[in-house]
Amino acid sequence: MVEEPNTHDFLAEELLQPCTNHTDSGRSYMFSNHLVQSVILANPEIPKIFTNFENRIGQISAGFPVTKQGFKPVKIIRRSEGFYSIIAKNDDGTIDVINQQRAVPLTESYGYLQNIVEAEEFEEIEHVGPDMCLAAATCYDDDGNLMVGTNLRTVFFPYKGLTYEDSLVISKSAAKKLAYNMVTEYMVPVNTNDLLINLYGNNDTYKAFPDIGEEIVDGVLCSRRRIVNSTMLGNLSNNALRKKLSTDTSIYARGKVMDIFIYSNKDISEFNDPASEQIKKYLARQIEYDKVLTSTIEKLMEDGSKLTSDAAYYYRRSKDSLNDNIEWKAENAFDNIVIKFTVAYEKPALVGSKITNRYGGKGVVAKIVDDTEMPMTEDGRYAEACLNPLGILGRMNLSTLFEQELNFIGDEVRLRYKDADHETKMDRLMEFYQSVNIVGQAADIREHYDSLETDEEREAFIDEFYEKGFVIHQPPFFDNMNFDWLIELYDAFDVKPLKFKNIENPLVMGDVYYLRLKHEPASKMSARSCGQINMKGIPNKSNKIYKAGMAPYSNTPIRMGEQETLNLLLCQNPDAVFDMLDFHSSNKEDRKNLIHKLLTKMEGEPLKLEKSRFNTIKDLLTAYFTVLGLQLEPSDE
Repeated sequence: MVEEPNTHDFLAEELLQPCTNHTDSGRSYMFSNHLVQSVILANPEIPKIFTNFENRIGQISAGFPVTKQGFKPVKIIRRSEGFYSIIAKNDDGTIDVINQQRAVPLTESYGYLQNIVEAEEFEEIEHVGPDMCLAAATCYDDDGNLMVGTNLRTVFFPYKGLTYEDSLVISKSAAKKLAYNMVTEYMVPVNTNDLLINLYGNNDTYKAFPDIGEEIVDGVLCSRRRIVNSTMLGNLSNNALRKKLSTDTSIYARGKVMDIFIYSNKDISEFNDPASEQIKKYLARQIEYDKVLTSTIEKLMEDGSKLTSDAAYYYRRSKDSLNDNIEWKAENAFDNIVIKFTVAYEKPALVGSKITNRYGGKGVVAKIVDDTEMPMTEDGRYAEACLNPLGILGRMNLSTLFEQELNFIGDEVRLRYKDADHETKMDRLMEFYQSVNIVGQAADIREHYDSLETDEEREAFIDEFYEKGFVIHQPPFFDNMNFDWLIELYDAFDVKPLKFKNIENPLVMGDVYYLRLKHEPASKMSARSCGQINMKGIPNKSNKIYKAGMAPYSNTPIRMGEQETLNLLLCQNPDAVFDMLDFHSSNKEDRKNLIHKLLTKMEGEPLKLEKSRFNTIKDLLTAYFTVLGLQLEPSDE
């Protein structure tokens, strides 16, 4: 068999799971699904228990791109504070365009920020070598190690009845650590008879929206007012232009403006009123950017140099933007301008947010409490996450406990010797790593320590372990901690579970690495009408107004969900369930009555339905109440 190049079949998500051999394979596979649903945290951390494959992800990820060959920066072109381009001459003679963008929106309603090389730094560089990262997502450190989550001090404890099933309780500081950057693009059309009102300016300065780098005030990005002759005198006065009217169209957003781009089918010379000065400023920058980019590339091509595919695309785009005979096109044609705002803000975890560990242990945040309300040890340390004590047994993902308890022992050793002399610190550190790890981490630490030239460097190196915590290498499948070694580790350092205030039994509290998933509680809330079916008894499709977010709820009728239907089938009466689904979708008035009765105390008049459906409804209710553990009493009525 000939091996295909550039394949990495063995690079599965399981390689990011320490001690994978202690977790059910189904749960390990679930982590593979969770990883692709995770968002990039605003301030991610390296996991304290790592597998050493985090760097391999960076080597092949588009989120950590590195230069394939060296190049000479020829020209740095700033389009805005949030975007600039490097015109480069590659070592192979080709011409390239490299864009540096701070905020990156994605197709879904989230995105990420990038760590980029600032333009001022490039102006001082004569040559860039290969394998250099120019712009990386914030989930990678400088060495390309993947940082997809954060470490939270975790206890398995039934917190006030809120940690049953998949629910968990976290502290406010944990909610902030789980925050991610939501990057959203807002397209704002401004037609010839529209005017952006002076929300951000004053009597001397007309400012319709925040500039790049500024925060949005009161949740309103900008407001558009339609110019109507009959109300022009009142609505276009200086005072009126600084206040929103009920007839204005407002664009609501939150966060900081990261970039602004103007799509204009109007010549810049036509922007000659005070309300257009801000738009004119950004449009002038874009025009200058396109002129410099095209002229620089054309000059470089005079010696016969070829363009890379990226450079050819950006060159053609800039040429077309400068061509007065070519207009911007959109789904609906526009005759004036469209402003594209890129906005970012940090969104902390909320009640209803989904988070998961690296072993398929997904949970939903049931409550977020003050740090001081979380379980606290007698020496004043607070937990950051409380989980269901039975969750490990139910999921058979014991790797979670190995991660938590290894970090617990490491923290106890670290705190115990934090104030000791450096020789004792080094001895205890070596003793710990030799006990916990058999793949050479202790030898690597010792080798690096011995290579340091001064005592100050050695002391700083050791102090970093005792300040930031012990990071532990545990391979995915083999040569990692097992239960017997864990007992020996507890005994070797005489570590005991911690006493917590107002909690009778001692508990283990150690860091567990958590990821946040893209599912948001707001997206799970929905409401539907009881009406709107067509002549065939089939629910109507939701219309364009609803899909555009301009309707409060869908007109599609309430439908039975998949899980509800499966629950009804437990009564082993599929005919009654079929009749129910048919009845539920085709009879508006009876459906209303049934929903009302099922959701109220059933006081007053009994449920009255048309006679032909009486047996069906009786069977249906009998089946429904049987699943709920109730019994329907028949009567003469």
